[in-house]
Amino acid sequence: MDVLKKPSRVQKECQDANIIWLSDHTWSQEAQQAIEATTLAGMSSGALMVLYRPPHFPPKNTQLMKAVPVATSWSPSVDMYIICKE
Repeated sequence: MDVLKKPSRVQKECQDANIIWLSDHTWSQEAQQAIEATTLAGMSSGALMVLYRPPHFPPKNTQLMKAVPVATSWSPSVDMYIICKE
């Protein structure tokens, strides 16, 4: 499914998820912003979103976001961002 063309379905799919991993790091900034906003709108309170990049819409409460260095196939250390929806 093209998640950019079906935002209502994405939001519905995100409602019951505890962790949502967005692998959108190679997408355009416009597409990243669109799917990040759509995902956040659908997430339940307490759910986590994981990004390979800093969020375009960071939480106002900075305690709800953490950068975690992880090893990937392309780099020994890449910061991944974990955001908890308030």
